[in-house]
Amino acid sequence: MGTVVAKYRLYYADGSTAELPIEFERDVMAWWVGWNQPQWDLPKAKRVATGSNAALPGDQWSLALYLRNWDNPHPERWVTRVEFESTMQNSAPSMAGLTVE
Repeated sequence: MGTVVAKYRLYYADGSTAELPIEFERDVMAWWVGWNQPQWDLPKAKRVATGSNAALPGDQWSLALYLRNWDNPHPERWVTRVEFESTMQNSAPSMAGLTVE
């Protein structure tokens, strides 16, 4: 719990950057979830979707997708680019979508 598995890097118009770490079991969780596991939210994210696909072993597993919101640490600066970087070697977190306002 708390291992940084990925990060977002924000690039600002003034040339500065900021990083937003993604921590396992706080921001994200494994996406294969056993049916007998509770449908819990994480400390910083919530499960927003579950489903299945043909790759799942039997019908005791589901897939989970989590939603995590961040505030721009420097809202007075204009964000020009966002990068997503995994820090994992044997598995990789992924980003399903990104919205900004």
